[in-house]
Amino acid sequence: MKPHGSLIVCCIIFLTLFGADAKVWGYNGLTDVTTLTIQDQEVVQDSTQVVFDWIVQAQQYRRHAKPDSAALMLDAAESYLARNPHENLSYMLFTERGFLYRELGQYDEAIQSFRSIFQIISENDVHRNAVVHNSIATLLRETGEFIAAIEYHEHSLYFRNQVESGGELGLAASYLNYARTFDDLNRYNQSLQMYERAMHYAAAVNHQRLSMEIMVSFGNALTHLGNNDAAKLYYLQGLEIASELNETWVSAVIYTALGRVHLNLGEDERAKENYESSFNLVQGISLPWIVRIYLQYLDFLLETGDTETAAVVAGQLEGFIDGLGSALEKADFTAHKAYLKYLKGDFVLAARYFSHADISYAKMDPYRVNPRFYFRKAFNLMAISDEAGIISARQALAYLDTYRLGLAMTGGMRAEFFSGLSRYVSELALVHLRRGEAEQAFEIAEQLKSRAFTEDLNFANVLQEALVESDRENDFSALQSRIIFLENQVLEAEDQPSRDALNLEIEQERIRVEGLFAQLAARNPAIRELIAPPIISLHQARAALDRGSAGLHIISGTHATGFLLFSRSGYEVAVSPLGHEELTDEITQLREALITKLPLNELNPLLEQATHDLFPEEIREALVSFDSIQISVDGVWAYLPVSALRYNGAYLVESHLIYFTPSFTARALLKERYQNNSNATQKALVFANPKLAGAEHTLQSRNMLREAQSLRQLPFGELEGRWVNTFFPGVVELKSGEEASDYALLSTELSPFSLIHFAVHGIMDERNPRYSGLVLSASVNDLNNPALSANGFLRESVINGLRLNADIVVLSACNTGIGKIMSGEGVLGLQRAFLNAGSSQVAVTLWSVEDRSTSLLMRSFYQNLNLQDAARSRFFRRSEALNYPLALREAQLSMLDNPQYNHPVNWASFVITGK
Repeated sequence: MKPHGSLIVCCIIFLTLFGADAKVWGYNGLTDVTTLTIQDQEVVQDSTQVVFDWIVQAQQYRRHAKPDSAALMLDAAESYLARNPHENLSYMLFTERGFLYRELGQYDEAIQSFRSIFQIISENDVHRNAVVHNSIATLLRETGEFIAAIEYHEHSLYFRNQVESGGELGLAASYLNYARTFDDLNRYNQSLQMYERAMHYAAAVNHQRLSMEIMVSFGNALTHLGNNDAAKLYYLQGLEIASELNETWVSAVIYTALGRVHLNLGEDERAKENYESSFNLVQGISLPWIVRIYLQYLDFLLETGDTETAAVVAGQLEGFIDGLGSALEKADFTAHKAYLKYLKGDFVLAARYFSHADISYAKMDPYRVNPRFYFRKAFNLMAISDEAGIISARQALAYLDTYRLGLAMTGGMRAEFFSGLSRYVSELALVHLRRGEAEQAFEIAEQLKSRAFTEDLNFANVLQEALVESDRENDFSALQSRIIFLENQVLEAEDQPSRDALNLEIEQERIRVEGLFAQLAARNPAIRELIAPPIISLHQARAALDRGSAGLHIISGTHATGFLLFSRSGYEVAVSPLGHEELTDEITQLREALITKLPLNELNPLLEQATHDLFPEEIREALVSFDSIQISVDGVWAYLPVSALRYNGAYLVESHLIYFTPSFTARALLKERYQNNSNATQKALVFANPKLAGAEHTLQSRNMLREAQSLRQLPFGELEGRWVNTFFPGVVELKSGEEASDYALLSTELSPFSLIHFAVHGIMDERNPRYSGLVLSASVNDLNNPALSANGFLRESVINGLRLNADIVVLSACNTGIGKIMSGEGVLGLQRAFLNAGSSQVAVTLWSVEDRSTSLLMRSFYQNLNLQDAARSRFFRRSEALNYPLALREAQLSMLDNPQYNHPVNWASFVITGK
């Protein structure tokens, strides 16, 4: 370097890559994203040049893991500068010494070194003040002093915003670091907003490397919140940039993240591919950040039961974790070794490892410990002592609630979160069932099933009140409308890159919704804590049943299924060895036989055998004593047409009234909501046989063109509407043809209607339920308000936002009971959406239904309701609710008496879920 002129020096300064997310990645490296400019207007003397070279040499030594040599260089530079002060070189010196202390783990000294810079720079030097405050904030974050770090982040942003021009890159870096501090505090709603700002500024300067870091960190936060689909989009964007930049190790980190996302989504094979890709990329590398990759892969192998490969990976990790791993990573490794010993049956040694991990975790922020650890520890303890293990599992369950409340999640994010841990909770319920402890098993089952749904039922009223009180209803409505509009654009996008870009924009808007929730939560404790309604007890559930009725909890475990049948007079418990895979195969084959119209002489023996295979003998025999059964199912059980099963030579529908509920706590809440629905009147709204012109355009971009082209008009659907009008004259508002549009629905005040009936086509997206929906007619009015409509496609995400007071919504369309199965939570789809929107019950179908036979079934259904209504009037019992499940059962029996339509495919598809 020449010893004169203006000296511009680029040195490595500040931004941690994945370091803030150490609980996910364990990486704490530094990367160059900010340029420090030293402009010395005077002629630089030879001696000054030497000092500069010493600092640069120290930097090189530090990079090559030679801290002693680096320290010697810095000591020499500091000795010279003590006698010959030089602002720019002193700034470089304290910065480099701070980095060195940090890599040596001497954080107090590192922070003090950066603070020393304040003595040599003026407050007007906004660039350097911003950099130093950002550096101290990150060091404080890494030492767990998060609140103190926030103060320095705020100062850094203050100075960043004083930069007159060219400060976008620094702002992006500062917001990124700030977001990671919120991640460490588990305040993900706030961190998402910071990531959004960071992305905005990084995009403004087209900085690919920084954009990549932001996308991956963004994905990490979304994964913690359970929003796996959105996280995957960000990871894939980051992976694309990493490949372009040839960043092998970043690609490895992202593959690991994608593995976890696919595992959360139940896509084990794709998860395995990603984990193996990541693991193969890091072979032969010995750097701190690979520890987390090994740990993630090891965790995956343990979750999927591959103990042989897990033992190999654990052995490799054992060789270098002591030298490279953080305290948290070492604790995680001990916990993984404990679980490996448990899976191999060495419970005593496993208990010792669990104890060591527990001691280590106790010294850390509790929110850094995944709830799975405590469940794994509890089940190992159960293998040694039932009583001690159950106590431990109860503690794990309590910790699960504390952990979830700390994340302050809402809606689908909580559904993902609970579903991810449901197998541990279901195993605890099965333990109680095996011990004959019905009350305890019922309590655990209620905590397991539809937990997010029951919270949403309680949360919706609190949210609405808070929106009104804070005068934010319009803001919330505008955000929701924007999301709906963007989802419409996704439906019409012509290629996958366009859809991905729009989905990312949708997630940005959802983050703004979360930000609004966060603001409301600051004022309203009920929102802040998302207070769950009290779980009802078995005693309360039994008391709520009518005489001759029974409730049935079905609890699906990995290797067994539990049953708890209860009534006013008592209860019966049983556990079947039928595991998840066997159960899925059995129900899938049974559905296939039904849907393909297997002849009755072949089908009926299969249905009889299925009853014996699926239900234990003690449950089958006990069921005979009851006239009606309300069933709370789990997982793939939701797709089983129970009424079509046969026992003792007859269909169950012939001897039992069968209906369903998400959980018995949810049933109580739905019943309470029904009793409070004062706005509803005895009016019906019917949408039937919508005009389908243009439906192909609506659905083709979702790869549904084949289905769209097969759609045809539903003349018998229109007849269904006329049946409703015939049996309830004067109280039915019928929309058919062009009038049966989504615009007509969304522009109608829906709260007065106690019954809403759709005789239309349904199209389901099991992968992403928010794009499931009902096909209505498109209206020219859609063009005037594009936020309302998707050209005649009424999507699940729009349905969730409706305000209903309906006693029932009847979805007389194909596959309306199909959706995304989430263990514990049930089926996310149209039936859940209408329950969320305010209906007390929903009638749905489990497969594609034929137009003519469905019309006959619906005619009988409404005729039965009319007879009930007449009886209410005759005996002056107008306050009594109509019994929709009973009317459906009688309609199904009438179909059985008709030789032309007595095959179960014509009547067993319809089920009612709700109160």
